[in-house]
Amino acid sequence: MLAVTLIIDMAWLWHSGLQLIFGDMSAVLILLAVCSAVAFLHRYFVRDDSLFLFGNVINQLIVVGFIAFTLSDIGAVLALPLKDSQLNAIDVHMGFTWLGYVRWVNNHFTISLFFTAAYASYNIQGVWLVALLFLRKQSAYAQRFVIISYITGVACALIATVMPAMGAHIFYTIAPEQFQNVSFYSAWDHSHALAALRAPDNHQIAYPGAGIIMCPSYHAVMAVLLAYISLPFRLLRWVIIPLNITMLLSTPIVGGHYLVDVLAGIALALIAIVIAEKILPRLVPLI
Repeated sequence: MLAVTLIIDMAWLWHSGLQLIFGDMSAVLILLAVCSAVAFLHRYFVRDDSLFLFGNVINQLIVVGFIAFTLSDIGAVLALPLKDSQLNAIDVHMGFTWLGYVRWVNNHFTISLFFTAAYASYNIQGVWLVALLFLRKQSAYAQRFVIISYITGVACALIATVMPAMGAHIFYTIAPEQFQNVSFYSAWDHSHALAALRAPDNHQIAYPGAGIIMCPSYHAVMAVLLAYISLPFRLLRWVIIPLNITMLLSTPIVGGHYLVDVLAGIALALIAIVIAEKILPRLVPLI
């Protein structure tokens, strides 16, 4: 399925006339090479199925990330009407005031620090949790993590194509220096990247680059998924779950997301988990 989606992705890229520009790929290529070597050696020489699967799972997650990233960028180039007004209206209807939340966090510097750290942790969490799953012989959870990441990544990219948004920080015309104790670093990266992709004279996308998916929030998706794959660890999950709850709370701040983005990301992750739990147990039973 990954191969088919990748082919469709590249075909859409070619049909759109966009040029794919590769930036600094050193970290990605090193990780791919190491994991491929581990998988190859432990498949044909050492005969360790756990390490073979571990190398494959990490490589599959890299491919999933590439597919979701390029799909969302290609969709952004279509420059469909922005949905910030509608997303903010939903927040207001639910009684959530984004500016009020930002002001509250700005007045609590320690909380702001925790939010920034939690938001930045999901890549590190993913790699270490997958590694720990294999050490604990929980390869089924790791495989499900790949499949659910694939489902949610593609879904987020397609939804973001038809529901593009610059972010609450742009909607409320926030200046970078307006809130001294709050970090909007990911929000600004998002809005700058999205604006560049939507420019009429743009004919290229760059990988790796800043994420541009606003709704559903992919950080919210990952917070739920990371909590899910921490369930086999009786002690560690009591660290991972609160950390990812903090990530959810940080997403409207650091990522400039609307509350509805976060709720949509949570809902999408839960739906994907339910689908995986209903379909996969016969194919990949939990160990």
